[in-house]
Amino acid sequence: MKRLRASSDGFTILEVLITIVVIGILSTLTFVAYNGIQQRSRDSTRDSDIALIKIALEKFNAENSQYPSVCAGGDNNDCSVTNLATALKPYLATMPQDPTYAGNPNADYRYIRGGTSGNAYGLRVTYEAKEQCKTGIRVETGWWDAGLPDCQLSEGVVAIAPTITNTTLQLGYVNFPYPYVTNPQGDDEAVFVTGTQPVSFSITSGALPAGVTLDATTGLLSGTPTVSGTFNFTAQATNSAGSDTQAYTLTISGVSPP
Repeated sequence: MKRLRASSDGFTILEVLITIVVIGILSTLTFVAYNGIQQRSRDSTRDSDIALIKIALEKFNAENSQYPSVCAGGDNNDCSVTNLATALKPYLATMPQDPTYAGNPNADYRYIRGGTSGNAYGLRVTYEAKEQCKTGIRVETGWWDAGLPDCQLSEGVVAIAPTITNTTLQLGYVNFPYPYVTNPQGDDEAVFVTGTQPVSFSITSGALPAGVTLDATTGLLSGTPTVSGTFNFTAQATNSAGSDTQAYTLTISGVSPP
């Protein structure tokens, strides 16, 4: 039997084979690690998308006393969130889509309405690094699948602390409903956040003008201010992973709007 011997000219065949195997293992591990990072990044985008859709749905509900009915077949029948685009356009300029939607339309976010007189809705999210789940208001067990977990209770969900993303609020007018004009970009009339839902909102210092309130669930500012002036306050957004605060100045003009 011939033996594999090292020579001064290079590696033995065995050493070359071992090197190839090691390189292959390292390449596989690198690919798996990179793929996991990409999946978690897309999942983070999904969390932010769902938060924006939820805020827009609450704005619609505040003005219409129900959530949008946009799915074929009516209540308790689901459809893609793209069906919400027209109904929510005053509050959300562009309807978010799942990061993988272009290559897999079946992976898009799903919407369903139900409850009494449309006072309930659900959103289904298909994650990659964690399990699929549903979230919303008064979510019914039978929507999609009785075994589909709530997004906040789903095993393996890692909550992301909220981050407040806006720093200014639009001008208000005394004795006129706030906001006077709904911003089509969906900002400046609420405390907006990214992070894992649900997020609760509160005032930690200062005060809002009389007649205006902060919705503890959605972060929306609404009401009819009865006094003019400049009002400074600090808002806090909190979820199971932490909290964030932001100082705001809300100006209420004593002059009628143009």
